[in-house]
Amino acid sequence: MLEVLEVVFGTREVVRDSRPLSFLLCPASPLVMEAAFTDAYLETRGWGIPLAVMTMPLAGQSGPATVISNLVLANAETLAFLCLAQIAEPGTPFLYAPIPAVADARTGRFGSGEVEHALFAAAICGMAQLYDLPVQASAGGSDAHQPGIQAGYERALNFLLPVLAAPDLLVGPGLLGGSMIFCAEQLMIDLEIVRRCRRLAQGIDTQPGKWLEGVCERVGPGGNFMNQRSTRAAYHDGEIYISKMGCHQPYELWMDSGEKDLLEEARQQMSQILTKAEPPPLPEAVERELAQIAARAKRLGD
Repeated sequence: MLEVLEVVFGTREVVRDSRPLSFLLCPASPLVMEAAFTDAYLETRGWGIPLAVMTMPLAGQSGPATVISNLVLANAETLAFLCLAQIAEPGTPFLYAPIPAVADARTGRFGSGEVEHALFAAAICGMAQLYDLPVQASAGGSDAHQPGIQAGYERALNFLLPVLAAPDLLVGPGLLGGSMIFCAEQLMIDLEIVRRCRRLAQGIDTQPGKWLEGVCERVGPGGNFMNQRSTRAAYHDGEIYISKMGCHQPYELWMDSGEKDLLEEARQQMSQILTKAEPPPLPEAVERELAQIAARAKRLGD
C-alpha cells in the first residue's frame, strides 16, 4: 500500500500533507484488537495516514443489549485505539467512527433497519464532539433488499437524527439488506433524503432580513405574495427547499408524462451520471509501476 501511495502521489511528505486516504480499523467486539490489521496500520507510522476506528458492537450479541450500555462499549473500544495510535505516533489524525448496532430480534442478523440506529449515530456525534474529535456517522440503514416503501421510511428516519447531530462525514447512502447490497437507484434516493435532512438541520433563519414586515404591510389583507421579489429570493437562496426528484405536479400532468415512478427516475439519473463519468487517467509510467507492484503481490500471494 505504501508503495502504491508513493507511485501515485509522490513522496511520503506529499502523502502526509495531502492525506489522500484514511486507514479503517474495526475492532472485534467485545474488546478485541485484531493483531493483523492493527499491525498493518502501525507499519504506516511516519506517513501521517489518518486512522478511522469503526467498532461495531451488535446489541444482544457482541454487545450488551441496552442502547446506553452498547454505546459505552463502542466508546471504550474506540478510545482504546485512540490511545494506541497516539502512543505509537503522537499527533496521529484520528476519526471517531464507531457503529454500535442492533441484532434483529427475529433472526439475530444485522439488518440495520431498526430505528435505534438513528439514536446510536446521533449519540456517536455527541460523543465525538465531547472529545473534540472529527466524527463519521454511519446511518440510513434498512432491512429491505430493494428500494421501496420499507426502505424509504427506514432510511428517512435513520438519516434524520444523525444529520441533525452534525457529523463531519456521513456514510451509508445506497446500501440495502443490512449494508450487504449496494443499489445505485437507492443511492440517488438517499441523496434526496440527505438533502432534505440537511435543510431541516439548518432550521429557521430569524435574521432581521427574514421577517419581511414591509412586504407583509405592502401586500396587505387579501393580497398575494407570488410577485414579490422576496418570494423569488426565498426559492433561490434555499429558504424553501426545492426537491430534485419525485412527483411534484398535478395528477393530470403526471398521467400525461407517462406515470413515471421514483425508482425509474432514480435509474435515469444514475444512468446519466455514469454516461458522463470520466475518471481522471493516471500517467502511463504510473500505470506501469502499479502493474509491476500488482504482479509482484500476486506472486507473493501464490
